[in-house]
Amino acid sequence: MKEYKKGVRDSAANGMCGQRRRIRVLFGDWVGDFDLFFTEDLLGQRLLSIYEFEVVRVAHGTDVLHEAETGTYDLVVVFLNNIIIPKGDPRDLLVSLVRRVKQQCGKPIIALCGAWQDTDFAEEVTAAGAAFFFDVPFDAQEWKAAIESCLAGNSNRAADSRDS
Repeated sequence: MKEYKKGVRDSAANGMCGQRRRIRVLFGDWVGDFDLFFTEDLLGQRLLSIYEFEVVRVAHGTDVLHEAETGTYDLVVVFLNNIIIPKGDPRDLLVSLVRRVKQQCGKPIIALCGAWQDTDFAEEVTAAGAAFFFDVPFDAQEWKAAIESCLAGNSNRAADSRDS
């Protein structure tokens, strides 16, 4: 099942002038209020004055893959330990998911994870194709910088938020 959240803010209501660029985000996550990741608190007013985020949330790994293959997205965000996956080794399945999503849509992927923080999981995920990896909780400034980098087309290098 897909869940949509369009236009977190109205530019006219915020005193912003001009046309904002619409950004379609595929968000893999089955819990939480996913649109909170695209609010002024985490992105700042400048980014929200430039971009209008349309966020499509799917909960299942198979739906993430299907949307990556059939949909048109500018950015993919996957909350790895909050995606429903089949039985098996979750780490292997999630690394494979990132690899397959990258192959399907070729768009920047930002991975979030609140598990396996004492392992090399972040390196495995970035090697599979994620442009950025964040342990949860994460720094809002680093999140904003990752979004900006991905939307500016500078996401060719993989980065782990633990590097800073």
